[in-house]
Amino acid sequence: MTNLNYREQEKIWFQYIGKNDIEMIKSCINEGFDINLQNKDGETALMIFAQHGNNELVELLINAGAKLNMVDEYGDSALIKAIENFHFDTLKLLIENGADIHQENESHDSPLMVACEIGNVEAGRYLLNQGANHRHTNTCDETAVIKAAQHGALPNLMDLISVGADINAQDTRGKTALMHAIEQGHNKVVDVLLLHKANTAIKNNQRKTARQIAYQCKNKTALYLFSIHEPGLKDVFKMLLFGFQRQRD
Repeated sequence: MTNLNYREQEKIWFQYIGKNDIEMIKSCINEGFDINLQNKDGETALMIFAQHGNNELVELLINAGAKLNMVDEYGDSALIKAIENFHFDTLKLLIENGADIHQENESHDSPLMVACEIGNVEAGRYLLNQGANHRHTNTCDETAVIKAAQHGALPNLMDLISVGADINAQDTRGKTALMHAIEQGHNKVVDVLLLHKANTAIKNNQRKTARQIAYQCKNKTALYLFSIHEPGLKDVFKMLLFGFQRQRD
């Protein structure tokens, strides 16, 4: 079998991978197959098993020398696939054996950012404890905090705040986490950000503050939260509600 060319190895290898045939996979490894072969989507066997949380086969491949930080055509590693599918034990297994917790995907999102985007609290917390960089930015200058706020991942956001992450960082459009939360209607996130003194005077690239965005989006709950957290704004809130009422009339 070691005399097989690349295409022949690939066909046989991924046939057994698709069947989770551990005995034949072991046989291929013993015969000298390249265990880092990639399919048409750029996925390795390790990525596939990490995606499905098959820790027995993940461990087998690691012990056989699989490369942990290879990526598919989208720049996703085995670690990111484990995070995206909430396979915490697989994530730990990969990191304990040397997977890079700082490796970015095609959009330059870090594993921590991926965890925050999908609300994977356990993964996000573990990555922070392992030293993941909460200051990292992607191609849009988004941070893990912005990702969490965009997607309403409140527990992830709280963990980031607890380690001192910047809640006032701005992306390429000048938007802060508070602005994103307001636009998406994640008002529990808005409440927490205001409670932690998010800077409400920051303006985005359109020269709009978070409060102006709330009015523009007709997010009355967010406007009410501003009136609670910022003394002296209760009368302003009443005026804004009156303005909404007049628009309806």
